[in-house]
Amino acid sequence: MKHAGFAGWVVVFFVLCAPMVFAGNGEKDSTRTPKIKLVPGPAVDYAPETSLSFGAFSIFTLNFYQDDTTRTSEAFFEWQYTLNKQVVSRLEWHLFFRENRFVLTGLNRFLKFPELFWGVGNEAKNAAEESYEGLRIELYHELQKQVLPNLFAGVAVDFQGLTKIELAEYSSTFSDPNVVGAKGYSMFGAGASLLFDNRKNVLNARGGEWYAGIRNTVFFPVSGEVESFGNFQVDLRTYFAPVKRNDEHILGFQVFGEFNSGQPPFRMLSLLGGPYHMRGYYEGRYRDRHYFTAQTEYRFPLIWRLGLTVFGSVGEVSHDFSDLSLNNLKYAVGSGLRFKLDRKENINARFDFAWTRMGPEFYIAWGEAF
Repeated sequence: MKHAGFAGWVVVFFVLCAPMVFAGNGEKDSTRTPKIKLVPGPAVDYAPETSLSFGAFSIFTLNFYQDDTTRTSEAFFEWQYTLNKQVVSRLEWHLFFRENRFVLTGLNRFLKFPELFWGVGNEAKNAAEESYEGLRIELYHELQKQVLPNLFAGVAVDFQGLTKIELAEYSSTFSDPNVVGAKGYSMFGAGASLLFDNRKNVLNARGGEWYAGIRNTVFFPVSGEVESFGNFQVDLRTYFAPVKRNDEHILGFQVFGEFNSGQPPFRMLSLLGGPYHMRGYYEGRYRDRHYFTAQTEYRFPLIWRLGLTVFGSVGEVSHDFSDLSLNNLKYAVGSGLRFKLDRKENINARFDFAWTRMGPEFYIAWGEAF
């Protein structure tokens, strides 16, 4: 069976992470939070887009100011090679300055990969599946200022490029006129954002916390047969603690929407699926100018460092905003296992198993989906 080895890879993950777990047990007697804390380890991930991947990662938690107001800053580096012959390298950070007056975010990814493509639209057929190869670079940097308690306004720059594209000798799916940028492109974007965020830990929120953000970006062509377009995103999340006096039980909700004006390149369209939204669908299995999704997840402890989750989501893509309809929704449900790598900083590894009308898929990843 395609997923018969899932339990085996979970066991392998626990064995590989054992040194990190026991190394962290020495912190119990410390009365002061370390300014810089490093959790390194072997990276063993799985997703439908990559298959199994191997590499290394490092999670940094940063507490420079040693006060009760400034949130913990975090940085993450990962390099992986996948069984689909993909190379993935990413460096991300969320840095909070004193009393959260400023927040600096960086998301940098370099990917060399083959990837599947079914065309554009909410009704893309399985028979249209094609594979292409390319080199993708994504650089996103944002500076936000706290204007009111937990309310941040920011500006951002965003560069995305896709080059060295190799298509099948005969590609009917990429010949569709709705597929923009099939010969490669690079785009530069400038935008602004407004965010309310009272989470103490961006990797694992707690009951009573909220995240509500909007972002508007205008992209301009740098190279390729592409045109300028606008991108607007809205992301709403809330978390509850349904069990009194136990903050390990978390019920979370998220509503996410992405809407584009103009015609973005095919890889910058709104993508349904992936490890964060609509788990169970290959990221980009359906794509178009607009995307709307909602999901909920219940997280609760089991024993020791282990926890369980159950989740469900709905979503769809459309070319025009007016085409979004309840009749066209895609569905996904699932459950997952959590393994707490760091009890003090509340950092989890997650193992999610999701079901859709296309069958089951599973994920091994770091941090919660939302």
